[in-house]
Amino acid sequence: MKQSRKAAALALAEYDALSGHATLVEAAEHTTADKERNDDVFTRTISAHKRAHGDIPVVLTCDAAMVDYCEIENLEYFLFQLPKTIDPGLVTHRCFMSLIHKLANVMGFLKVGKVTLLGEYQGRRSPDELKAVFPNGDYDWFTKHLRISRNLLEKRR
Repeated sequence: MKQSRKAAALALAEYDALSGHATLVEAAEHTTADKERNDDVFTRTISAHKRAHGDIPVVLTCDAAMVDYCEIENLEYFLFQLPKTIDPGLVTHRCFMSLIHKLANVMGFLKVGKVTLLGEYQGRRSPDELKAVFPNGDYDWFTKHLRISRNLLEKRR
């Protein structure tokens, strides 16, 4: 699977969340297959927008090479770095479900136990939708355990 497709799928979800607070800027030049050239075009475009509108854009990136381009164009940036270790106490069920959802969407499908989650399928109406495919007869097993889990949650409240 193409790296750009994975990035686009994740970026689209983030863009949707931020779209009310973000400004869409038209690229100064056409992009190419050359990654470094695209980074240069991106930072020059943002820099031109900064000069024209007096905004203070902040570039969010995971790419250390992008930092050099930002510094050349005198742009503010924030470099995200992957943690070396992850404290298991910081992982919540919400984070885990979000990871599963994003992986199924980006990869097109994800097998979780016996269930296959489809992120791409005919008839999909929203990027937030997933389709669960159960092997023979396991749907009854799933609904039984779902009912038990919901009952337990109700008793807790």
